[in-house]
Amino acid sequence: RTTSHVSAICLTDSTGGGRIRLCPQGIVLAAGSGNDALRQKIGLATNVMQRRPLHMAMVRGQLPALNGHCIEGAKTRVSITTGHDKKTNNMVWQVGGQVAEDGVAMDRCELIAHAKSELEASMPAMNLAGAQWATYRVNRAEASSGERRPNNAQIIQEGNIITVWPTKLALVPRLTEMVQSKLAGLVPTASRFEDVLSNWARPRIAPLPWESETEWICVD
Repeated sequence: RTTSHVSAICLTDSTGGGRIRLCPQGIVLAAGSGNDALRQKIGLATNVMQRRPLHMAMVRGQLPALNGHCIEGAKTRVSITTGHDKKTNNMVWQVGGQVAEDGVAMDRCELIAHAKSELEASMPAMNLAGAQWATYRVNRAEASSGERRPNNAQIIQEGNIITVWPTKLALVPRLTEMVQSKLAGLVPTASRFEDVLSNWARPRIAPLPWESETEWICVD
């Protein structure tokens, strides 16, 4: 490779030791906070990304599936996304928005009390009796913008390398359009890797936050 251009990628099977060499016309780095390490391996600048912390609350129980926001003024007071806890067969709400912003300065118990209060204020008819609560900390990864909140998906193109950050999941369709426009001039070559990769080890899927959490508490 030369600066901002990767001519080949060599992959090695972690179990069988097999190797394959790819010669891409374009490369898209879409690993979130992992983009930093990938760019470092390639030799690109690593000061183009910023991390902004969140402290997310989770509540699980006999809850309805809900994905939505409670907007107050210019801020998202509460943001809820729903998952499914296979162990207990319960729905899990991830509670973000301003709750998760405020939670950075709170410990676990303080955030749970705050999140419960905000949910009750936003949805007074919702009965949270018997629900279980937990929290986790995570960093948002974004292209650098002076630590301010970016207002769009972000993309950096350097040679045949494109680094992307969706900023938020709602902007993924917009980011997809941006990447497609950058790759529009490339003509893919027909290749089949099924036979080569059939016996390769498959990467494990990371557990979801509520799957790895072991300390749930009730705050009735």
